[in-house]
Amino acid sequence: MIQLKDFHSRWNEPEVIDRDEPLKEALYIMQSNDFSQLPVVHPKSDPIRVSNIKGILTWKSILEKISYENLKQPEIHKVSDFMTRDEVILYEDEHLLKAIDQIGKNDFVLVKDVHGILKGILTTFD
Repeated sequence: MIQLKDFHSRWNEPEVIDRDEPLKEALYIMQSNDFSQLPVVHPKSDPIRVSNIKGILTWKSILEKISYENLKQPEIHKVSDFMTRDEVILYEDEHLLKAIDQIGKNDFVLVKDVHGILKGILTTFD
């Protein structure tokens, strides 16, 4: 049985952003790292506690809320204005088939350990 923790070797420490950061900073992180999603936290902690995850920022969530007015002044908008709360969080000992179902619906799942620490993001790319 393949579990999500079998993918640990592919994961680096997950990159996250605070909900109060400017959208411009999130866009830079996502573009620079070729990310399709970025977990949104508050407060930011090390290690990243799942209880601090407030949502997820995706290109889709940005496009759904963007407008011409937003584009004029991107520095005034916060991440929280564009995030969604549609994140799916699974335990690392879950079976891969459960994750595949969720990835099919959302393009990704966040993976946590038994202590509630964010371990990684499993995407369609993986």
